[in-house]
Amino acid sequence: MSIILITDMVADYKNDAKVYMILCNTTGQRYIGSTVDTIHARLRVHKSHYKMYLENRYHHRSIFDILKHNNYDIQLIERYSCNNRGELCDREGFWINTLICINSKGKDITSKYHRNKRKYRDMQQKNYNKKRKLN
Repeated sequence: MSIILITDMVADYKNDAKVYMILCNTTGQRYIGSTVDTIHARLRVHKSHYKMYLENRYHHRSIFDILKHNNYDIQLIERYSCNNRGELCDREGFWINTLICINSKGKDITSKYHRNKRKYRDMQQKNYNKKRKLN
C-alpha cells in the first residue's frame, strides 16, 4: 500500500519542483531550500516568518541570518522533476551537502531529518485516513 499525501495531490512535483539558493551579498552566506511555488513566493514566506520571529512569534531559522542584512539575491539552482515532497527534500539535501551553506547539517543528520519528516507526514496521513473511515 502506498500513502499519498494531500499536499502531493495538489502540488505538481513533476513540473513545478525546484531547488533554490538565497545568497547574502553582505556576508557571502548561502541558504538552500526547495519549493513547488515560485521562488519569489517562497522568499515572501521566509520574510513573513522572519518578521514574526522579530515579534517573538516564530522560532529562529538559519535563513534569518541572511535576511537580517536585507542584502540578498535568490537564485534557482535547478528544476527537479520528482513524484513527491520527500523526493524533493532528498534533492534539497543533496545540494545542502554539496554546497557550503548556513543550513548544512551534515549528510547523516540531513538525511535523517528528511526521513523523519516523511515519517511524520505519513503518520499524519494514516491518522487522517482512519478518521475518514470512521465517518
